[in-house]
Amino acid sequence: MSGMCRYRLIAATPSRPATARIETAASPCSSAISQAADTIAAAPIVAGLRRLRPDATPSDLYFFITTERGMGNSARTVAERKAKLGRAPVFLYRLAWPTPVLGGKLRTPHSLDIPMVFDNVASSTSLVGHDTRNPQKVADAMSAAWIAFARSGTPNGPGLAAWPAFSPSKRSVMGFNVVSQSVDDPLRREHAVLAPWLVPPAMP
Repeated sequence: MSGMCRYRLIAATPSRPATARIETAASPCSSAISQAADTIAAAPIVAGLRRLRPDATPSDLYFFITTERGMGNSARTVAERKAKLGRAPVFLYRLAWPTPVLGGKLRTPHSLDIPMVFDNVASSTSLVGHDTRNPQKVADAMSAAWIAFARSGTPNGPGLAAWPAFSPSKRSVMGFNVVSQSVDDPLRREHAVLAPWLVPPAMP
């Protein structure tokens, strides 16, 4: 998946935060738009997103739509369902730092978070570029949050940006960037435009 934003979900186990698990939403179908084209007119959705993102290229819009309809929608659905269970806190994040590789065309591609979480950007210049100063700032924040989560079941700790648990009412999302911060429902306007396509996945 290549897109303008990405979501992931982390959720602590109720009784053993030290052995917390990380859950990743299913990847989106590459033909997400074509599958819905028979029943939903695409033109109003594209026009609505273009009003919100006037500088976006056609590729930007395509990958944004397919990402949000697939992986983004799945991650938010899992977060909502887990939060409603009330058994353990759920934390949702969005990697917002765009890689400069290939002139920035990739935006935030699939797997870009791996060198950030494992704090090895210096060995990952094919993903982050040769100037590692900014991606290192992202890695410092992400790796520290993951360590805190593994230790205590919460990604919060001294020196880290406050990361509130996700709830269906506030929909807090941590945006990891050179300066990371949590924002409530950061893509609400875009999701309002995409609403006809954002159908919750069926229960297994």
